[in-house]
Amino acid sequence: NQVHADEFHGDGSNLTNLPAGGASFTATADGALAVNKGVFIQANGTVKQIYTTTTSITFGQNFSNKHVSWVANNRYGHTSAVAFDVENIKIIRIDGGPNNTSNSGTDNHYGVRVSTLTSDGYISGTPLGTNTSSETRFAESNTQSQQAFEGNPKAIYSPDNKMVAVFYGGYGYGRMRMIEPTDSTNTSSSSNAHNVGTAYAFESSNSKARYLGACYDTSANVFIFAYSDSQDSYKGYIRTAYVNGTTSSATISFGAKTVIETSDVKSCDLVYDSVNNRSYLVYKNSNRAKLRYVTLSSGTTPNVNLGSSVNVDDNDMGNSVRVEYSSTDNKILVAWLASSYTYIRGKGGTPGSSSVTFGSAGNMSRSSQEIGGSWDLVWHPGTNRFYTGYKN
Repeated sequence: NQVHADEFHGDGSNLTNLPAGGASFTATADGALAVNKGVFIQANGTVKQIYTTTTSITFGQNFSNKHVSWVANNRYGHTSAVAFDVENIKIIRIDGGPNNTSNSGTDNHYGVRVSTLTSDGYISGTPLGTNTSSETRFAESNTQSQQAFEGNPKAIYSPDNKMVAVFYGGYGYGRMRMIEPTDSTNTSSSSNAHNVGTAYAFESSNSKARYLGACYDTSANVFIFAYSDSQDSYKGYIRTAYVNGTTSSATISFGAKTVIETSDVKSCDLVYDSVNNRSYLVYKNSNRAKLRYVTLSSGTTPNVNLGSSVNVDDNDMGNSVRVEYSSTDNKILVAWLASSYTYIRGKGGTPGSSSVTFGSAGNMSRSSQEIGGSWDLVWHPGTNRFYTGYKN
């Protein structure tokens, strides 16, 4: 008998027709074997425990600058967001700025550019120009970008829809679109052609979708996004969005709004926890960095259930907060701009069933007077490390 499986979950109690005795075998150990640790068979037939060795790196370790390229030159892109399309190996950027190359006037729109990431790490393709001709601008009525980080758009990739979703608001309506690359070429000759989906409004009044944050729940197959209403004391909302389709003609439907706080909600950020099947929401409220657990009800556009809010910062909060999660170690990292506006501080912890056990807070950046809202936090699964980038 043979058993073949690409993936397996559970204790195996429901499997049938397995070899008698569980297909166990006897082998000679090379060294001590700890309980519940992996082993491998060596060339001489003995088995040896698998060990992982790690080497710590110092803060600010040097890295190689592979390639720098203009994404939008000679135009003042004052707010922006970027996401990586894993399916098409494309970089999707949404930014806001004047609808002309001379940066004149007050006609500020959001727009999208698509660039290729080649196999040797270069950003390439047609849209690397010095004007707006290769950028798809969102010129529908009641769309106006905002020159402040609270008007930043958000870009999130969906592995189910195989497209990047862009969320934007600023001075206009709160809207969501899907971006579909149509040129699969990943060389310098790539046209980076793309289709832009229909704009679906989740807020149909101006200036009601600020401080956007979003993530994608791969279990429920929905986007979760949060924002605050600057026309109602910055009241915070969180809700889901379901995308039906894998092309730019896909339809979008939104779940009901759940209130985060009734006022003063700013700097929303979300991350999905694939190990525990929930998400984490962080935001600024009453000059504190707060964290909530996020779970979903059932349905195509499920409602959002929020856990109790807890203060994460050490009473040293500036204007912005971020969150990331390591599925390798089941660890969460919350980072915030310190009240001095010169340091990024952070606190790591282990999430339990309803709360996080945090360690002590510490500085995560060098001193800089220019950080402001210009920083971000990511976790890289390949290296199992968190990285932050900031203006200095």
